[in-house]
Amino acid sequence: MGLFDTVTSRYPLPHHQDAVFQTKDLAAVVHGEHMIGGLMEEYEITAEGNLRRHAHEFETTSDGSPPARIGLKSIRDWWEDVPDAHGDIRIYTSEDDEGKLVWTEFRIRFTNGRVQDVTIIDR
Repeated sequence: MGLFDTVTSRYPLPHHQDAVFQTKDLAAVVHGEHMIGGLMEEYEITAEGNLRRHAHEFETTSDGSPPARIGLKSIRDWWEDVPDAHGDIRIYTSEDDEGKLVWTEFRIRFTNGRVQDVTIIDR
């Protein structure tokens, strides 16, 4: 299974404009980390095609789940541009259509943090 990141898009997509998508590709495109799928981060593609990450400042708490009992609490959050994003990501979602799972997937190419191309991936 693995970890993933979530993506919403205000940039025009061929369809599913209001969907929340998942991806395992942003760790490589944003952080240069190719060994993991995702970091459970939240991203947005703006109407202009810019990639932004929902950043947080955390503090540790002692009310986490066992066995560690240590948790993280967001004490400040903001959206930051990701101007160095370069490469392809696949974003995907699924929905139930009368008992049948319908998969929707797009390939989005970023250059210098901006969308260059959106392609529908057929399944």
